[in-house]
Amino acid sequence: MESDAPEGDSEESEETATQESAVPPEEAAPRTERPARPLADAFQGAGFKIRPIGFRFPVPKYPLVDTSLILRTHNELLIDFGKITESWLQDFRLRIPLDLGIPDDWEPPNWGDRCFYENGIFNLDLFDAAETIMKEEGLPLAYVPHSELVNALLLAENKDARRALLVSHRGDVIEDCTETLKEITHPDLQGHRAAIQDALAALAQGIDGPAQSHAANVFDQLLRHIMRNGVLFPESLGEFFYHDKTAKRLKRRWVHDDIDIAEFRAGCVLTPAVPALRKYTSGRDPIPDTFNRHATSHAVHSAVQFTEANAIIGCMLATSLLREIHDSGW
Repeated sequence: MESDAPEGDSEESEETATQESAVPPEEAAPRTERPARPLADAFQGAGFKIRPIGFRFPVPKYPLVDTSLILRTHNELLIDFGKITESWLQDFRLRIPLDLGIPDDWEPPNWGDRCFYENGIFNLDLFDAAETIMKEEGLPLAYVPHSELVNALLLAENKDARRALLVSHRGDVIEDCTETLKEITHPDLQGHRAAIQDALAALAQGIDGPAQSHAANVFDQLLRHIMRNGVLFPESLGEFFYHDKTAKRLKRRWVHDDIDIAEFRAGCVLTPAVPALRKYTSGRDPIPDTFNRHATSHAVHSAVQFTEANAIIGCMLATSLLREIHDSGW
């Protein structure tokens, strides 16, 4: 391609480059830092959605708070992005109810300010980890357990490490579930509350099999309740209840990346319900090693399905779901 530059520019450029290369490093001009990207671009680069409020971390599609000061500080002082993100999150948590009328309990109450930290630094990648853990491993993270344990689960190396962590904190999880159930006061839910307490009592005594079976039955009954009462799904499901259709409806309506922030907490509760409903046919399918409603009912002989970790997870799932039913009026 021909250049519009006058002849001789090339030689002058080469000469200039030679002169610059001859300047000793200590005499060279100070290095200029690359200007920080706008906060929105940084979020997108980290894999988070600006449009619309995504499941991963609810980043707004429209301004929720005045971030001009944060952006200006970030661009002028080049403060570490992790600290800016932490400030943005705190501002987001404090002011979103005031700006949009969205309930101040839009996120699971057990997350608080002690989640999503690694080595004392706020880490956005742990939001992705939370989504993956709930979706793929069926591990409940909403309402229970307490925030420090949630954070430890997010930082754990893999599924086995997370399950081992739950087992080692068995007493803490039982206490977290017990405290969470105390908030359930609606008279129509007291029978379910008592049933979960029975499962927790069995778990506390080391009777894991009955604890898992009882928790799975409560979980199943709660699913039937929310699928038929016309609140989450106004359309009629008919006389019969099908687990595979329930899983598909939950996934289509509640477990996706475009869930609205007002429904974010409920989405976190319902997400681990989907892997708990993965298809299992006795005698034909491999027995799953994660908590599974069908395998709990039809593989009581299996040490693969009936484990201490699955008994704990089953109790957590039933507790989380019942608490959300109570708080959301499902």
